[in-house]
Amino acid sequence: MRKLRLFFALFILLSACSKSEPAIDYESHYQSTFQTDVPISIYDENHHEIGIIEANTVVSLEPYNNNNYFQLKDFPYYIYYEDVGEAHENPPLNSYPNFILFNEVLITISPFHLYTLEEDLYLTVNDSLSASILIKGSDFYTIQIKDSFYKIPISDIDEIIVSDSSQEIASEVPVLMYHFFYSKENNEKPLDNNWLEVTKFEEQLQYLSENEFHILSMIELEHFLNNEVQVPKKSVVLTIDDGDPSVYQYAYPLLEKYQINATTFLITSWYWWDIDNRINDYVELHSHSHDMHRGGCNIQHGGRILCIDFEEGVADLKTSQEYLYGSFVFCYPFGDYNDHAKEMLITAGYRLAFTTKFGNVKPGMDLLELPRVRISNELSLAQFIHYITK
Repeated sequence: MRKLRLFFALFILLSACSKSEPAIDYESHYQSTFQTDVPISIYDENHHEIGIIEANTVVSLEPYNNNNYFQLKDFPYYIYYEDVGEAHENPPLNSYPNFILFNEVLITISPFHLYTLEEDLYLTVNDSLSASILIKGSDFYTIQIKDSFYKIPISDIDEIIVSDSSQEIASEVPVLMYHFFYSKENNEKPLDNNWLEVTKFEEQLQYLSENEFHILSMIELEHFLNNEVQVPKKSVVLTIDDGDPSVYQYAYPLLEKYQINATTFLITSWYWWDIDNRINDYVELHSHSHDMHRGGCNIQHGGRILCIDFEEGVADLKTSQEYLYGSFVFCYPFGDYNDHAKEMLITAGYRLAFTTKFGNVKPGMDLLELPRVRISNELSLAQFIHYITK
């Protein structure tokens, strides 16, 4: 009887101890995004350790799934619940609406290294990965996984598999060249054919918007010209030379209205005092030189850039860059250029340069002799459509 009493006492004691240990509240550990303080382990679906996430890395997790391992966003990999840190502001979303995925899928070696778009190491995993290629860089390929983008070093690519694609891609892109704007409604008159009536400009922007054209930025165009990306067949670039006040008065409001991007090539010695007022979400500012939009040489149109002292010319180009917060794109004053001008651009760090020669741009061209399509006031809407669709 005494043994029976001892058994029941032990049973009650054990029951009390088990009740005193609360169940783990896994959900309270979950954060949609957090930053690691130290390297943390990555596990596969069977909870075998297969890699690490670097310290000081922003990590996003899939929605809470009610167990002691939380799944990494975009990947079939997991981390232990205790490794989740304090909540971190969600990283900004990146999108590339003007790029088309290559009809190629890369397969990595094992292990592989995955980097953020800022080229910070994110994951090292003893596994292989397959992903679609978006951008082919010189050291990294940018890949898309679900709705997110990452970078893979070329040295980690084992093979690339080509697949069929029905998407229409551009082999060349028209870069439109505008100059000045005027309004009949305000009783203004054009000084020459480079002055475009503002209602014509709006017709053109409306057509681009309603027909879902892709308006490329300069960095996107550079990627295209370097054969690093594919862009849709209906792609176009808008440029506006000089930076006349009529651009700010008439073009800016319409670009904002139709949410269309353009590049203004500024003569910074003319408008240095007003540059910050011209910064706009829909307008890139690039260089038309600081003080070389004037004569001084006796060849071509006489532009000063053709024969200016080399060091003086480089200094002019760098001054313009400084006013424009680091421009990498140039537009030749009067369309004048020669090897002397190109060498100065290279020395100053410019990567693209536009002429006034007629034509579309395409990969393989000299990046410092890019043509454009002049948009004049006499151009009809039908002719405009022909230029951007041929």
